[in-house]
Amino acid sequence: MAQMTVTPVSTQGFLVNGKWIEEGDVVEIHAPFDGSVLAQVYQGRREHAEAAIAAAVRAFGTTRRLPAFERQRVLRRVAQAITERKQEFAQTLAQEAGKPIKAARIEVERAAFTFNI
Repeated sequence: MAQMTVTPVSTQGFLVNGKWIEEGDVVEIHAPFDGSVLAQVYQGRREHAEAAIAAAVRAFGTTRRLPAFERQRVLRRVAQAITERKQEFAQTLAQEAGKPIKAARIEVERAAFTFNI
């Protein structure tokens, strides 16, 4: 049986318009199987959500003008990046959701597959 490694608790920010936000209230993420603290995250506020939405609208204005083959290339790079970090994502899913590591790996593979259009 595969053994999971629990990493030290860290406080994670979130990305909005290419900038990491590390401010505001901190929320703990707990493992469902034993309640241990897996991480701490900054809780986004309304203005963060509004800034993220505005950035997404601006980005769509740019990406919709790209030819289909360029959009496909971008999506394939996303799939490749997910695949390269498969074990890390699977480990996080297994710890945070309490699911078996094998099921978490399959979920990560499915996420990468979704971007390979």
